[in-house]
Amino acid sequence: MNSSSDSKNLSKTFYSILLKSTKLYSTLKNINKALNLLATKPNTPLDILNKYILKVALLANLTIPNMNQDKYNNSDTNTITKLKEYKYII
Repeated sequence: MNSSSDSKNLSKTFYSILLKSTKLYSTLKNINKALNLLATKPNTPLDILNKYILKVALLANLTIPNMNQDKYNNSDTNTITKLKEYKYII
């Protein structure tokens, strides 16, 4: 039995799963931060919200459009609903 190759395969598998779970955790953390800011601090600057949205999009390999001032002013609940939809997709 070749235990060193078994151990290498196990290590690769372990680190692969670890990387995926870390990306998932980071993605969910960033989307929760954006949702929390929208719910608790309605005057949060757009650049901060868009920073979190961009991180989520990159980590999850999704296309999530940035918020613009018009969307931010007119449809706060719609934005929260959309972000929650992305959260459940992830």
